[in-house]
Amino acid sequence: MKNRLLAVLSLSVASSLACSKSSPPVITTFTASPASITAGQSATLAWVVTGATTLTLSPTVGPVTGTNVSVAPTATTTYTLEAEGSGKTTATATVTVTPRITPAKIVSFVVSPAQVASGAAVTLTWNVTDAITVSIDDGTGPVAQTAGTTTLTTHPTATTTYTLIVTGAAGTTAPAPAIGTVRVGAAPTLTFNADKLDISQGEHATLTWSGTARSYSVSDGTTTTALGPLLSLVVHPALATTYTLTGTSAAATATATRTLTINVTQRLGVALVYTDPVTPTGQVALMKDAASTPTKLVLKLVTLQMVIASALALNLPLDSSKVSIDTTAGNAGPGLTVNAAALNPGSPPAAKAVLGNGPLQDVLVIGVAQRPALGDKTIPSGIELARITLDLVAAGGKGIVFDGTALPANYRALIRGSTTTPDGASSTFAIGKLEVQ
Repeated sequence: MKNRLLAVLSLSVASSLACSKSSPPVITTFTASPASITAGQSATLAWVVTGATTLTLSPTVGPVTGTNVSVAPTATTTYTLEAEGSGKTTATATVTVTPRITPAKIVSFVVSPAQVASGAAVTLTWNVTDAITVSIDDGTGPVAQTAGTTTLTTHPTATTTYTLIVTGAAGTTAPAPAIGTVRVGAAPTLTFNADKLDISQGEHATLTWSGTARSYSVSDGTTTTALGPLLSLVVHPALATTYTLTGTSAAATATATRTLTINVTQRLGVALVYTDPVTPTGQVALMKDAASTPTKLVLKLVTLQMVIASALALNLPLDSSKVSIDTTAGNAGPGLTVNAAALNPGSPPAAKAVLGNGPLQDVLVIGVAQRPALGDKTIPSGIELARITLDLVAAGGKGIVFDGTALPANYRALIRGSTTTPDGASSTFAIGKLEVQ
């Protein structure tokens, strides 16, 4: 009896041991914290497991150790923990992911140009992100409801402020509106007149104007002359000509124009007639040379008394519509020949003759400078210093080219010596009268 009881106990213990060796691992807990996140956030998966030799977490994570791991799913995910030892045990935990809602943003809003004339085109350009709707308000209500566009062209007739209004997804706060303003400049006022509307060929007319413009220009249909703030222009039309005055506003955003026509009676010139000074006095006289012809006038600068000089300068106002500098080259350039025995300009010559433009419009400019190494030169009376050749411009018509007895205030002449005549001092020149007949 005793032996039988021992046998039963032994069998029971062996059976218990066998059962113990084949028991699978135990997953006591497997949790996600927090169980709900917003996309971009993370959650911690934690577990308590006994009897496992390996742990595997899926999807994507793979083998793990310890008691927790951090995950950042982009969508709702159910994770499975598999514990393996004397068998396998699994458990699941779910992380719920709420998509992130990005609020709308205004990156930029540009109104260009910022200043225009009335009715001119203005381009509105914007850059927004995560917007559901975009609208533009010009102060009177929405003028555009856009769907994917990023520009709008308008034509304001008055200064206008544009407001860019953006909304995003539900549950987000709309960004503050963006504002851009365009200034619309008023066209300047203009009056445009001429002292004569009918002239004979060879005469001139003076155009005058006034207004609120900042700057002005005048066009004859071929050439436009920018005049800035000047309020007059002398013109010498050879034919009937329509002039257009353009005034530009102070902000350079608007212009206004006016036109007038100068009628011209043709009267072609056929000959250049120069009258020498009747009783020339002073240092130098402008005299006609015998080589002159009706269409080609040679004028020479001749000393009337002894001078000590190293340079010569002359600017003579004239009607440049009637004459031009002869293109035949003298020893100092087109139309100009210098007497090197009197004033030696060297080589290349320090001498030139030009018909000016800009502030020197309608001015003959002549300059001669002796080589510095030669110093001042004593030049007796009756010596030719230089000569200039002028050609007739027949289309300029008849009339006076210049009159030495009535030279305007901007006439200037100078015979300069380094020790005898200071810079800026005027010399005395005798000038005759040139006209086209």
